[in-house]
Amino acid sequence: MKAQFIIVLFLLKSCLISFGQTEWNWQNPLVQGNNLNSVMYFNSNLGWEVGDEGTILKTVNGGDTWTIKASGTTAPLVCVFFINENVGTIVGGEGTILKTIDGGETWIEQTSGTTKKLKSVYFFNENVGSAVGSDGIVLRTTNGGDTWTIQTIGNELEYETIFLTGENTGIIVGIGGIIYKTTDGGNTWILKTSGTEAWLSDVFFLNENIGMAAGAGGTIIKTIDGGETWFSQNSGVINWFASIYIVDENNATAVGNSGAILKTTDGGATWTEQNSGTTNLLWDVFFTDINTGTAVGYFGTILKTVNGGETWTSQIVGTTMELQDIVFTDANTAIVVGLAGTILKTVNGGETWMPQTSGIDKWLGGVFFTDKDNGIAVGAHGIILKTTDGGTTWTPQTSGTNNWLYKVFFSDANTGIAVGEHGVILKTTDGGTTWSQKTSGTDIYLHKTIYIGENKWIIVGAGIILKTEDNGETWTQLTNGVFLVAYQDVFFTDINTGIVVGGFWKDGKIHCIILKTTDGGENWILQENGISTWLHGVFFTDKNNGIACGTGGKILRTSDGGATWVSDVSGTSNGLLKIYFSDANTGTIIGIGGTILKTTNGNVSVKQKNRHLIENILLSSNYPNPFSKSTVIKFELPTGNHTKLIIYNQSGQEVVTLVDKILPAGKHETQWDGYGQSGNRMPEGIYLYKIESGNFYRTNKILLIK
Repeated sequence: MKAQFIIVLFLLKSCLISFGQTEWNWQNPLVQGNNLNSVMYFNSNLGWEVGDEGTILKTVNGGDTWTIKASGTTAPLVCVFFINENVGTIVGGEGTILKTIDGGETWIEQTSGTTKKLKSVYFFNENVGSAVGSDGIVLRTTNGGDTWTIQTIGNELEYETIFLTGENTGIIVGIGGIIYKTTDGGNTWILKTSGTEAWLSDVFFLNENIGMAAGAGGTIIKTIDGGETWFSQNSGVINWFASIYIVDENNATAVGNSGAILKTTDGGATWTEQNSGTTNLLWDVFFTDINTGTAVGYFGTILKTVNGGETWTSQIVGTTMELQDIVFTDANTAIVVGLAGTILKTVNGGETWMPQTSGIDKWLGGVFFTDKDNGIAVGAHGIILKTTDGGTTWTPQTSGTNNWLYKVFFSDANTGIAVGEHGVILKTTDGGTTWSQKTSGTDIYLHKTIYIGENKWIIVGAGIILKTEDNGETWTQLTNGVFLVAYQDVFFTDINTGIVVGGFWKDGKIHCIILKTTDGGENWILQENGISTWLHGVFFTDKNNGIACGTGGKILRTSDGGATWVSDVSGTSNGLLKIYFSDANTGTIIGIGGTILKTTNGNVSVKQKNRHLIENILLSSNYPNPFSKSTVIKFELPTGNHTKLIIYNQSGQEVVTLVDKILPAGKHETQWDGYGQSGNRMPEGIYLYKIESGNFYRTNKILLIK
C-alpha cells in the first residue's frame, strides 16, 4: 500500500519569505532580545529556551553559547518540554504546538484543535502528555503528540501550569488559587483546597507526593500527599512568582517579577532572597543539579548559577535598558542613549556596542552630534550632557530648567534646540555650553524638533506642531493641541516635504497617525493607513523611501513618499522607539529592552500587489506528523498566479512536483502518495515541501514513516 500524506497548508504572512522584505538582525542584546518564557535542560550541557515571536534557542555547552533555531511561527512560545534528548514539545499562543524529533534542530507544527493560548505542557513518557492554557483549555495525547484530545473541566478559567506525577495523575494550577487533580488520565478533575485565592503561576513536583506551587503576592504553598492537601509557606516577600523548581527535599528556587529570586534550603519553611543582578521579570527557572541552574525572562534575559544561587551571572551580551535615541557620526560610528544614564557607542557599524560613562543614573531621551567629537545628550529633570571626545567623557551643562528634555537637534556646530515637557524650548548658539529658554506659547509636551533649512525649524508634540522662521526665537502654532493624540517624530526630506508620525487612542484601541506636508509644515494631510500601532520613529533615505517604527515591534515602510505603507517583519514584539539610516540600505532601530536591530537591505522595493498576496494567504502544518497514511495538500490563493508545490529530500534534490501551473484565485488541493517522480517508494525520513506562487515562497519540513 502506498503511503499517503495530507499536508494542510495555510500560508501565514509572517512565515513567508518575500523578495520585498527588509531583513532585520539583532545587534543588542545578544543572543536576542525577545522575552524568554521557558527553559529546560535534558542534562548539564543540552538545553532549550523558548519565547515571544517564535523564539527558540538551543545550547550544547551548558549555556555558554546559544544558537537560534527556526520555529516556523511568530506566535509567542510559552513552554518547552523534552522527554529525551531528541523528542520535545513546545506550546504557545494561538493553540500552537510544535514537536521535534531531532533535538530541536527542526520543528513541526502539530494540530491542537484549539486557537486558545497554551501555557504549559508536560509529558510523563514518550506517549502520554498534557497541555493547558487560557479559557479552561486542557489537552491530552497518548501517542506522543500526533493527536490531541480536548478534555473538559467545566469552566473557562485561566490554567497556568500542569504537572504529571503519573501516567494518569496530574495537577493543574491557575487563577484564583485553583488546583485541580486527576487520577484517571484527565477524564475527571477534582478541585482541591489550596488555601489561597492568589493567582498560581506554577506547580512542580519532586515525586508523586512532594510538590510546591507559587504565584502572586509572594504565595508559595506545599503538599506532601500528592496534592490532596496544601499548606502555606512564608516567602517573606510580596513579589509575583512566575516559576518554582524543586531540586531535592530541602532545596527549591522561585523566580518572578523585578528580578526576584528566592531559595529555600529547609523544604520551604524559610526563604532567602538572592541577588539576580536584574530588575527584569523572570519567567522560568530550571536546575540540572543542586548547584547549577538557569533563569530566563524579559528582553532575552538569561541568568546562570553554578553555586546554588549564591551568585547569578548573565549569559547575554549587552544591556536590556530601554534605549531612546541614536545618532551616527559616520557609517560605522554611532551613539545611543537611554534609561539610567545609559550611553552606548559603536565604531564598527554596530557589531559591538560599548558602554560609555555618562556620570549619571537618570533617563536620557535625546542625543545629537555635530561632528565625530562634539555631541549633546538631554534627559530627565533638565539634564544636558556635553562631550568633545566622541562620547568617551560627558560634562553636565546648565539648562536652567527642571523639566524633562526629550530630544535635541543642531542645525550647525553652534546652533541647537532642545524640547521637552510643559512646552519647554531651549536654544544654544555656542555648541551647547549655554542655553536660553524660548517662549513656545504652550504647556503641552514637545517630543521632537528638526531643522528644515533657511532658519526654519519644526517641533511636534502632544497633538501640536510648532514652526519658527527666525532660527527658534519665536514660534507659531500650526495645529491645536489634542491631548489624546501624540506626534512622536518628524522628518523632512527637503524644506517643504515632511512626515509626522505618532498615535492616538480611540474606542479603547491604539491607532497609528501619519501626517504629510508639502509646504514646509503650513498644512498637513492625514495619510490613511488603517494600522493599529503607536509610531515612535520615522526616517527617510530619499524623498520616496522611508521607514517608521513603533509599539509591538511594528516596522512600516513606504516607497511613495508616505502615501502608502506596508509592514516589515521586525522579528520582535518589543517597542521600537527610534530609527536612523546611515545610507540608503543600512539602518538601525533601537527600543525597549535594549533592542538594537540592523538592516543592510533597507531600501528594497515595495510591490503592492505581491504584498497584498502575501498578507492574504495562510499556512498550517500537516496532520498528523510524523505520519504514515494519507493527507491532502490544501491551499488558497487570493489572486491567480503560476504556482508550484514541490517535495524535496534533505539534500535539496527534487522528489516530486505536485503542482506546476497557473491557478485561479480560490481554494485548491492536491496529494502526495509518498512516491517520487520516477514512481519509486521514498525511504522514511525528513522531507521538505516548498510552495511558490508569484513573488513569494515558503518551505517546511515533513516526516515520512513506515
